[in-house]
Formats: sequence, structure tokens, C-alpha cells
Amino acid sequence: MKNLTLIFLIALLPLISLADSPITSSTFYTEYLENPMVAYAEQTQSMDDKISAYLLDDNVLPDVKAAVINAISWGGYDANNSEILLAALKAKYKSEADITNIPGIRADELMCYGYMLAMDDYFDVFYAATVTQLAASKSDSFTIHMINAVVTSQREMDTSWCAIWSQTRTVINNKSLKRDMKTKAIQLIVDYMILYKSYC
Repeated sequence: MKNLTLIFLIALLPLISLADSPITSSTFYTEYLENPMVAYAEQTQSMDDKISAYLLDDNVLPDVKAAVINAISWGGYDANNSEILLAALKAKYKSEADITNIPGIRADELMCYGYMLAMDDYFDVFYAATVTQLAASKSDSFTIHMINAVVTSQREMDTSWCAIWSQTRTVINNKSLKRDMKTKAIQLIVDYMILYKSYC
């Protein structure tokens, strides 16, 4: 009986690791720690005025912005990091419209908000995925498309594990995208997502 129990637990190990989720397991900010703001975000693990201003700076590249949010990571069940970023966005554009309807909002800003929103509540990423999908539709940035794949893959956790890998693969194989993310950072994301390939 003990042997059967041990075999059962060993069989569950791959499922346990997969159950972590794309949002919480796609850790790539470590490849950007030479950037002071990424290091600061890792230390604070929360949004503040300093970080939100950095994320809304048009001169900061999308992959660095994504790394900052990745460093903040999941903030727990009562996290409101996305609310702070949303307030900064609405102040910047002087608009109270839904973020998807703010005139002139940049694709990288949509990515930042959608990604942060998914980090705040990765059990409900439907609206976050809507935002990152809009960001991807407005940009040829590999980073923005990859973050969209991470967020939308989170939405597939309860429906199609194959889709988690296929969405990532689609981004990787899209030669029309501008490769603006570090190769090692991409690999760290792929290393997790490819665990779902066997379900296709």
C-alpha cells in the first residue's frame, strides 16, 4: 500500500509544477537586474509613484517595463498595484474613460496595465487579457506579444493546457515581430511554457 501511495505521489509531481500558472512561473526579470529600476521593483515588490512614472516614460523600452512588473510579481490577494498604475495613466491622459478607450494611449502602456492587473489577480484575467490583446494588436514588439501570450495563457489554465504552449509558440515563430527582449529572458519564459507541449 505504501508503495502504491509513493507511485501516485510521484506521478502527480509534473501536475503540481504545472499548476503554478504562467503568470506566477514565468520569471524573467532576473536577466534585467542590472537596471536600477528592475532591482528596485524586486526590492519593493509593490507599485509606487516612482515605478509608475518609470512605466509611463516613453523612453523606456517595453522589455524593461515588462521586467519591472515581473519583478513586482504577484502581490497577494489584496494587491492593488494595477489601481495605482491606472490612476497614473488616467492622470497622464487626463481621461476617465475605460483604459481601452483612452485616445492616444500607447501599446506598451496597455501592456503594463494588463500585465500588472493579471499579477494582482491571476485567478481572473479575462479583462487583463482583453487589455494585453489590444496592446498586441497595436504593436509589432515581441515583448508586448509575449506578455500577451503569458496573460492569455493564464486564462486557458482551466480549459486548454495545449493552448498555453501553442500561444507561446505562435509568438516565437512570428518573424514579423521586432525582437526587443533579451534571448535569455525569452528562454526563461519558454522553459516553463514548453511543459504544456505534451498536452497538444
